[in-house]
Amino acid sequence: MIFLNRITKSIVCCLILIIICSGCSYKDLDNAINKKLNSEEDETVAVKQITENDLYLIKKGESIPDYYEYTDETGEKSSDGIKGLEYKINNVKVYDSIYDTKIEPNECDGTFNGQEAVWKKNSFILIYATATYKVSQKEPNNENMLYMDFFAEYREDDNYPDFQQSFPEKSAPYLVYFSEHVKDGDINVITGEKMTKSEHYYVFRKSAKSGDTINFKLGIVVSNELVKQKNVFLFLHYSTPPANDPIYCVDLLGEFSNEKSD
Repeated sequence: MIFLNRITKSIVCCLILIIICSGCSYKDLDNAINKKLNSEEDETVAVKQITENDLYLIKKGESIPDYYEYTDETGEKSSDGIKGLEYKINNVKVYDSIYDTKIEPNECDGTFNGQEAVWKKNSFILIYATATYKVSQKEPNNENMLYMDFFAEYREDDNYPDFQQSFPEKSAPYLVYFSEHVKDGDINVITGEKMTKSEHYYVFRKSAKSGDTINFKLGIVVSNELVKQKNVFLFLHYSTPPANDPIYCVDLLGEFSNEKSD
């Protein structure tokens, strides 16, 4: 199974920002996806094979580093992520739909605006997480605007290498909600730029200084079938695998949650 590289990720960012992953197996969801992808259907992009050795399944209590260094296909050394940023997944709850939570569809990233049937017919997974930012006090700039770079996936069978890139597959999960998202008019204190919800949704709206810890929630729209199969996974930076380091993967409905929320 192959994964899309940073070229595809750029296309996704331009369309629906950063980590929007495809959702459910219903006709309404299919229509929503088709509208978004009409202009991109003929795009040809490079892909990279993911092997079993690339994946590391996160256990409860483990931290996920956002920053890593790697050697690209040309032999050049490079890096990705934010140095000093780590994530921890604390809890996962599953709801019959977003309407069983306190979250309104208009608080999400806009992927399914006006798609009422999508919200009603599909499950909603709420992830409770923590971001910790810590860099050396000797750093000239120890304040940063953090950017959340997770992706939701499912697997086609019991072999971990066979994860399905969820954009634009109809039956895969869509990551659509971030509790600390930017609101219109928020200022990027590093650049002075005025931000908007539509363009900067997955940027933490407040800057972080070294030592800061931020609790946040992520929300995934996903078909009821995949919830029953306990087949929803969370990835960080999978699209550019490090040369010798694993791609971090969270089994959301395995070790972290097995029950539907009341």
